[in-house]
Amino acid sequence: MIEEAIRTETPGLNSLKELVSSGKLELVYIVSPPRCLSTAMEIAVTETADGQINEPFHSMRSASFDEGCQLLVDRYRGLAGEMQDKATIRLVVKDLIRHTGASDWTRLLGLSKEVIFMVREPSLQLYSLLKRRVNDRAEFNGDKLTEEQVIAGIPNVPLNRVIDDTWSRLGEVWERSQDCRPVVVSQLSFLQDPRGSLDRLSSYFKWSVPTERILSGWEKGAGQKFYIPEPKYHLDGRMVHSSAGAWLREAFNSRGFQPLDPKDDKPRPIGIYPESIKRYFLEQMLPTYIEMMMCSQNLSRPDFAEIEKANALYDINPIESYVLLQSYVGLSSGAEEVRLSLDYGLKARIQKDYSELAQELFELTKSKRAELLLAGKAS
Repeated sequence: MIEEAIRTETPGLNSLKELVSSGKLELVYIVSPPRCLSTAMEIAVTETADGQINEPFHSMRSASFDEGCQLLVDRYRGLAGEMQDKATIRLVVKDLIRHTGASDWTRLLGLSKEVIFMVREPSLQLYSLLKRRVNDRAEFNGDKLTEEQVIAGIPNVPLNRVIDDTWSRLGEVWERSQDCRPVVVSQLSFLQDPRGSLDRLSSYFKWSVPTERILSGWEKGAGQKFYIPEPKYHLDGRMVHSSAGAWLREAFNSRGFQPLDPKDDKPRPIGIYPESIKRYFLEQMLPTYIEMMMCSQNLSRPDFAEIEKANALYDINPIESYVLLQSYVGLSSGAEEVRLSLDYGLKARIQKDYSELAQELFELTKSKRAELLLAGKAS
């Protein structure tokens, strides 16, 4: 992970700023914790751009913030050389929030008018990350571990590979980046309705490429052509090539999504984890997730009328459904009655099936809802 101590302007960042200010380069950022479907979003959004670059600030590819910026500059030069008739190159940059510091992220995102934060219901993100870490330690070929294998393998995973400042940093960068008009997209929403998610993104950012063309252009295997900077540095004493992982090959070969799965997309109980991981979930992951999911820039939030209809997300993931439900304020009296009825049912399910996180979830969403109601009265 790149140290956040770097504060002075750097040659790579200066070159990047010059390209943006001169109108030669237009940047689109996709930022997320790991395991949030951000690579799939990268594949889709790249259909609106001239090219992309995958995780340039990863410690295997850049030893400093400046080196990561220089990779963006080099990628621009490569594309500009291929497309000499284009005055402006539109470049999609996808990276993980942990790969550079909050202040550096602020400087990067300040160069873009299109910033997409991908998040995932945190019990699912945590389980997926642990599954990946256990998978890596055991050197399995793919993410095919059973829950029993994942739980049995957790003691072999170094805690610093799971517990870090990813989610608190995500929250800090989200707050700092508000001048960029960033948006939030939920992994579950994108999985359930990729067309609707892309429609809302297109409307918000005023993309000129229709959603239909984005989806039709997303050919199977398109991601294999993606630009991933070659690794230069050792990670944990070994050189790792990004394209080697079966999970990444599967993402790059994807062609859309399967419907939400009642087994794979339901929340995971946190009681199965060691105490340190449970604390991390409750103190860092859950608060940041709630803050971002209940904000007005969450493009995953459907119109309330859609919430009233039969909804696969409501049936499968009561945690995300409950958080979304708390974000609706200023409803008519009839709609508020419906909201309270749905609220009651979801709350009962969460208390019954996910008691380890229920109290914290209810308190955090209650506090955020009170903030939204107060802001509504003020306006």
